[in-house]
Amino acid sequence: MTGSKSKPLVWAVLAGTLAVLTSACQKAKPIPKPPEPVKQEFTSKEEGWPPRVKDRTNVTAGPAQETSVRLTNALAVQTRDAALQDQRVREQLGNHFAYIHTDEIEPEKGQTANGPLATRVTFFSYANNVAVLVRMSGLKVESVSRREGYQPPEGADEIKQAIEFASRDNKLRDKLPGLTGNAILTLNEGERANSSHRVLRVTFSQGDEDAPRFFAEVDLTDQRVLSAGPFGAENKERKP
Repeated sequence: MTGSKSKPLVWAVLAGTLAVLTSACQKAKPIPKPPEPVKQEFTSKEEGWPPRVKDRTNVTAGPAQETSVRLTNALAVQTRDAALQDQRVREQLGNHFAYIHTDEIEPEKGQTANGPLATRVTFFSYANNVAVLVRMSGLKVESVSRREGYQPPEGADEIKQAIEFASRDNKLRDKLPGLTGNAILTLNEGERANSSHRVLRVTFSQGDEDAPRFFAEVDLTDQRVLSAGPFGAENKERKP
């Protein structure tokens, strides 16, 4: 008897709960739609150049300002090419020279880098046997100076040229298939002790071998191979 009397009570409770939930759902506010993106229309070429946003008034154009950027490979190439367009730079380099590298000049202590990027482009003039340093502000040449007695590290162009000279040498050209060449600037010794010639030592290796198989010494100033042969050989003879 007790079980049969409790069933109407359970149904009453369920019915009340359902009514409350239904009322809450009816009172819930719908989720608003996101706003539509603002569409901008621009004037046509017939209405003037550069294009302007339609229905915009009181707009004035200001001069563009260069901002400080970091030196990238592409910017280094642009900076080098801009330096080579300057008459003062060409006069210092002569008709035989090599590009070495471009360095970013950090601002002095307490100063911030504003405006065009300051860089230093380094060349080596084989015609005058001297390093040439070009200070740049953006793509504008600020100053050109010679640095007597300074031998900057070998540049990528010099490495490539030295390897090409060594690869054509009679003592090596038939022995180099499958080998990889590399080159590094050497210190002046012996008969070159008082010379500012750019001499690179080229080595040829296979894969990850610890010791190279062949070597050559290349004078880029005179554009000739001074010596070449198997690596480790005592070959001090210079070509005439």
